[in-house]
Amino acid sequence: MINEAKNKIIDQMSRITNEHARLTRARDDILRKHKEVQACEDLLTAERTYTFEETERLAELLEPGPLPQPDFERDFHIRAALMKCAVEYRQLDRRILAELEMTRSATSEVLDELRALDKEWDEPYGNLMRDVMERSTSVIVDLINRLQEPMGQSTVQTARTVSAVLDSATTSFFADSTSVA
Repeated sequence: MINEAKNKIIDQMSRITNEHARLTRARDDILRKHKEVQACEDLLTAERTYTFEETERLAELLEPGPLPQPDFERDFHIRAALMKCAVEYRQLDRRILAELEMTRSATSEVLDELRALDKEWDEPYGNLMRDVMERSTSVIVDLINRLQEPMGQSTVQTARTVSAVLDSATTSFFADSTSVA
């Protein structure tokens, strides 16, 4: 009976260990994905900062005033090119903002996945501990009942026998469990 209960617990611990390994791999994948998304977000933020600074620099060049060497035709072409660059930078900035928002959304999704995985991770261990306690209690109560059956023994002898059997069963159970795990 003890071996049967022990084998059931060991089987369940094996299933939990396999589930733990699967969840650990899933968690590692989610964390890797989070790092990738965070790197994209950092890159987009740096690109946006550069774009903003470059747009500001071009805007300063477009302010009224003469260019270093006045040449009206050249000034016109330079101002037109600067305006075109400023417009392109503003469009790029809008695209970067949109991508940054998508990246932040992806980060949020990854963190939600991680929270769900952590919740899923905690559940098997609670169930395992509850099952181990229930089965252990059942085995111990059954052993006590079996050991109390002999009518001719005194209470002290019964208590000593129960104690010896429980010590032996506990020692062998945990020794076998740790060697399997």
